[in-house]
Amino acid sequence: MSGEVTDEATSTVETIDADMSCSINLIDLPWEDVLISRILPHLSIIDIFRLRSMSKDFCDLIQTYFQHQKVLDWSSVASRASVDAFKIATSDAENLQKLVVTSCKSWMTDATLVPLIQRNPRLRNIDLSKCPNLSINMIAGMCPELRTVLLRECCWVSSSMIECLTMKCKNLERIDLTGCWELTDDTIYMLASLQPKLRWLSLARIYGITQVSVEQLAMNCYQLEYLDLEGCWRVTDAAIHTLAQKCPSLKTLKVRDCRNITERSLTRLRCQGVTIDILGDNFMPLRRVPFNMPPDPHMVMMRQYQSPVNYRL
Repeated sequence: MSGEVTDEATSTVETIDADMSCSINLIDLPWEDVLISRILPHLSIIDIFRLRSMSKDFCDLIQTYFQHQKVLDWSSVASRASVDAFKIATSDAENLQKLVVTSCKSWMTDATLVPLIQRNPRLRNIDLSKCPNLSINMIAGMCPELRTVLLRECCWVSSSMIECLTMKCKNLERIDLTGCWELTDDTIYMLASLQPKLRWLSLARIYGITQVSVEQLAMNCYQLEYLDLEGCWRVTDAAIHTLAQKCPSLKTLKVRDCRNITERSLTRLRCQGVTIDILGDNFMPLRRVPFNMPPDPHMVMMRQYQSPVNYRL
């Protein structure tokens, strides 16, 4: 009897040893539940492509990952990427909700971008900042669910493009038009009139903007939380007064280099807790303290009673 028990125990141990000797590779883990959802999102794009080149199985895994991803951000490799690499990453992508191609100006064209937009009509966030001339009209027509559109330093953006975007995308909440200097009051007026859900807007360095645009924003965009007017030197105190009255949700206002905006209009916003990028008149930076300021009498008394520091060993 004892011999049978010993033989059975020995057989069990040998089975366990055999199982433990079997190595488990990364590719053997569940793809969708573990690799695609838990591991691959933490890798950089460069590491993703390195992993893709290891074997056919890894190549299939990465293509499946590209097909399932909802966020595609190439801003970190903008200067190093190529059209071919971008096409590999997007050829099967049909579930994108966020697309970031900031600074991809050396290789991004309509021929590369349009097919991707056509396959992803549910895009909600798109960042084309510092990119070359692209078809904004086409994007607006194919992606009506857009919430965020960032076009920072896209000087090629015209009034007709923004008007098309405004009419076809009804739920915009965040728009960056910094440096789009071709835009006019008429365009921003239309934008403010048709987009009451706006929360974040940058009109920095659009030199044609006047108080007309800002007042229309104040009258229609009650949920506005962030407004950047840096360099819009034609905007006056009157527009800021209207902003203070009509936008209770405003949290941040940037008015640097707006020479016609003074503390007469900014004081009320400061009292409402709005963060403003320029200092008030009552603030004196340390570097501006005059050197001939009389000394504090209390400090003089302290110096008189200081004992000399002379120690003898």
